Amino acid sequence: MRRSYDWQKRAVALFAVAVVILSFFLAAFAIREAERERLIEQAELETELPRIAEQIHDRFKLLLSEAELRTFSHFDRLNEDPDAQILKDAASAIQTATGWVDTVLLIKRSGEIDFLLEKPLYAIDAAARDSRISTFPDLRDPLLSAAEEAEFQQKNFTSARRFYRELFNKSANRSLRASLLHNMGRCYLKSGRPLEAVPLYQEILKSYEDEFTPDGTPVGLLALYQIGTAYSRADMPGPAMEESLKLYRDLLESRWRMPRERFQTYLIQAKDRLHALENRVAADPAGADLVDQWQALLGGETDRLARMNLLESIVRNIRPNIERSWDAGLEPGEFSRLTFSEENRSFMISFSPIHDTLFLGMMYKNDYLIEHILPDALSAYTSPHPWEVSITDGAGNVLAGDAVLSTPGAVPELNFSRVFDLDYPAWEIRVFMPSPNPAERAFQKRRLLYILIALVVTAALVGGGTMAIRGTAKELRLARLKSEFVSTVSHEFRTPLTSIRYLSELLERGRVKEESQKLKYYQTITRESERLSRLIENTLDFSKIEAGMKKYEFSETDVAELVEEATGGFRNQIAPKKFVVGCEIAKDLPKVDLDKEAVHRVLLNLLDNAFKYSGESRNIQVRAWADPKFIYIAVEDHGIGIAPEEQKKVFEKFYRSEHNQESHIRGSGIGLTLVTHIAQAHGGEVTLESQPGKGTTVTLRFPLDRAG
Repeated sequence: MRRSYDWQKRAVALFAVAVVILSFFLAAFAIREAERERLIEQAELETELPRIAEQIHDRFKLLLSEAELRTFSHFDRLNEDPDAQILKDAASAIQTATGWVDTVLLIKRSGEIDFLLEKPLYAIDAAARDSRISTFPDLRDPLLSAAEEAEFQQKNFTSARRFYRELFNKSANRSLRASLLHNMGRCYLKSGRPLEAVPLYQEILKSYEDEFTPDGTPVGLLALYQIGTAYSRADMPGPAMEESLKLYRDLLESRWRMPRERFQTYLIQAKDRLHALENRVAADPAGADLVDQWQALLGGETDRLARMNLLESIVRNIRPNIERSWDAGLEPGEFSRLTFSEENRSFMISFSPIHDTLFLGMMYKNDYLIEHILPDALSAYTSPHPWEVSITDGAGNVLAGDAVLSTPGAVPELNFSRVFDLDYPAWEIRVFMPSPNPAERAFQKRRLLYILIALVVTAALVGGGTMAIRGTAKELRLARLKSEFVSTVSHEFRTPLTSIRYLSELLERGRVKEESQKLKYYQTITRESERLSRLIENTLDFSKIEAGMKKYEFSETDVAELVEEATGGFRNQIAPKKFVVGCEIAKDLPKVDLDKEAVHRVLLNLLDNAFKYSGESRNIQVRAWADPKFIYIAVEDHGIGIAPEEQKKVFEKFYRSEHNQESHIRGSGIGLTLVTHIAQAHGGEVTLESQPGKGTTVTLRFPLDRAG
């Protein structure tokens, strides 16, 4: 039987190994095919990338062309040589009707560039001088020479003022008269009479503020600056602050046209004076208001200067490229484009001719292109795959589209990129495959599926093989136990039968003469008969239990009487062995609904086990007691005990400890199985407490009120 079991284990193991190897071979083949399909699909995906970028690029160009045509429609109805006011009105209409125009330029064939919607803080090129500078007369007048000699060489400021006044009275030239008033005021300042200079400068502001000095400096600017100087020297910080604030405001509002260097000089001087006066006037309420105005203007200076830098960049970039547009022979409504960068930002200007000597230019708002045109362009492409598409500037900053890290922990790889055409902003269209890409994701899913199938098949085979082997082992073990049970029961039957037969033959042949000896033999025959009867009853009960035919007859039973009866009978049975069987029964034990015969048999089985496994001990104790819900019967010995790992197994049918078999202790292996079944049939249970070498206690617990 053992050889058969070993052969079955080997057969199951070999079959499982063969199927596992085959499963993994098939999984590897399927994964290889999936890898090939992935490569093919990925190649198809990569051919889609240029098409996506081209769709976005074409859409962007179309949107810009439509915007250009809508913008130019405000100019195409003008005559060939419109005046400046008509052009400004048209430019204002463009800015009002559209959201994308930042500024409008007028580009002349001569290279001069006018900003129709804004006035620069200063003349962007040195040639841009006001034509009124040339209106000065010949400055070699004797009175002027005498006045300048008295002022600068003789330091005779009174004489100098007189000469300046005489020349002022006889001159009709406005520019010269404005300059002479400035010179007279300067003489008052130099002579320490600052407040007398103020009326002269106020007259300039009233009547000559738009005139220029011979070197091109606006006289109105000089007048405001010198009024502030006069009040400062007169220790009048409030008025000085007020006049200096007017000068600073007028400079930032582009009141005068002058070269950049002169503008910066006066701007710095006005700021220095305001900084110096700020703390002196702050304590006065009126002065505090002036300080607030100064701080507000100071906060806007950065934006104004940054705007001027942009306008200068526009002029610098247009002039070298404008000839290309003249030579291209563009018709009105046909556009040439120019892009340039300023502080890492890209800007685009479109221009179209109005007539042969005049171009109209429009610079688009960068923010509008980013927030409206680019998202619209990105929506142009169609694809069944979840691409990540973005448009970035030269520094790699995402202007529109998907951020690179749309999926946490997964960084998509850049698969394709292209820049816009030369005449468009230096932006880049980037197309990313999601990580993993669709082909890779499908491959990973299939690979995982194949591996899982192989693992499931392996697990199923291992589990099934294990269960088969364990089932076979269990069946073989059960068969072995049954065989041992038959052998043990046969031996158990043969021993009392042999004793009964032998003693009966002795008595029958009259070989026993003494009455005392006869009585002893009769008692032995009785004990062996009872033992044989108990074996037969246990076997029959076990057969009925196995067949599900065991029935119990319950009746009200006196447990104390039952325990005393079983203990007394067993005590008589083992009297020759000189065992002490103690019986401790609590008083007033209630009667319980039991099958008296079955419970009696349970007690005898427990007592017989205690007797067999008592070892050197000769003491068995039986106790019975009750609590409000249960009644307890315990059989305790002080024998060999039961190992912890065997304490649950001893209740299994046919189980006998290896120690018991080696010690040749007789037993059938069904005693405790019967005890458990009978206890459970009464709604009770059996518990076992044992320590090797110290003994065992088996306790029966029956409910006082048995349900059902």
